[in-house]
Amino acid sequence: MSFHTVELYKQLNTSTFWALFNALDQVTDSRDKATIYNTKSGAIRCTLLDELGIKITMSKRREEFHKDMVNIVFNPQRLIKAGEFIKITKSDDYNLIDRLFKKVFNPIKKAFKSKRKNKYLKFDFDLLHSYQVRRFDPCVNIYTEYKDRYLELIKRANKPDKFELGMKSDPISRRKIPYDDAFHLESKSVVFSIYDKYSQMSRKNPDYEDIEEALNIIRVEVQCKKNKTNYMKTSQGWSNKSLTNYADEEMCQKTLLFYYKKIIGFGNYYTLSAARSKILDNEKLREESKLNMLGLLELVNEKRGIWKARPYYQGEDFDKILAQLNKEGINPVTIPAHWGIRELPNLVHEIVKEFMPR
Repeated sequence: MSFHTVELYKQLNTSTFWALFNALDQVTDSRDKATIYNTKSGAIRCTLLDELGIKITMSKRREEFHKDMVNIVFNPQRLIKAGEFIKITKSDDYNLIDRLFKKVFNPIKKAFKSKRKNKYLKFDFDLLHSYQVRRFDPCVNIYTEYKDRYLELIKRANKPDKFELGMKSDPISRRKIPYDDAFHLESKSVVFSIYDKYSQMSRKNPDYEDIEEALNIIRVEVQCKKNKTNYMKTSQGWSNKSLTNYADEEMCQKTLLFYYKKIIGFGNYYTLSAARSKILDNEKLREESKLNMLGLLELVNEKRGIWKARPYYQGEDFDKILAQLNKEGINPVTIPAHWGIRELPNLVHEIVKEFMPR
């Protein structure tokens, strides 16, 4: 596996819901920094295990056909080391995480079992595999001294249909503008993100003691929302949405590469002149194909990005030509000549390398 955050849930009957609430309340009351409170939406939020990367929320469902629910947003690495924000969960970590998850729920389980009225109620909240996955975030950390260069090129990538560009609020113009240290695209099913890990840490966790470790990291992440995790279950023929199904090395790699190809492409980055030469010197390409590819390269270069060039393209074969360029190993986004760099390999090679046996 190769993931960072996972959102888990479990449906409950009313008796079990309140038995769990009372157990959480009892243990929380004995801890100085932990709290349990009602959110504005009417859910119950418990901070008991937050420092260990386990955020617990309980929700009462008002509709008759729904059930009560416990929801957990879980960062496994913080369970291994409190305050860990950089490392990614790997296959070798799973057994340890499974044991630690069970261990931290021990006080809650004791409080639950201590009530005689709970004698016939099942306590399996300490079993990681007993939850269902709502959201799953496969990702990789890529280390490169050309981090800033790559991010500048990546921000000019493709924006496929049904994806919207992630934006941030600009306090000066009071408008939404693209991120300067990241490229985010969102659909109803997924959020695709490539970002400067050090920049993100500097904003969110500036006091993190190992923050320097993030200096040359680009994080590539696909946040699979409920629609996507449901589709994955159906397409793979799984009987349930247990984490053991999603936390599979091959599944994580397949998901990351699918969206990386769709949005970034697999071609290497070249200067415009170097890309032109590769196309013109390719004797296997027809003249019409060469002209189409050169025309698209020029347009993407002029508009400073694939997603910016798309509205200006005259014709219906924009995506077809993109695919041709990538097939020839050329990314449609070209390196600015003033960088003094003729070629940069595509980061897809580093993604694949991250999944190789060590």
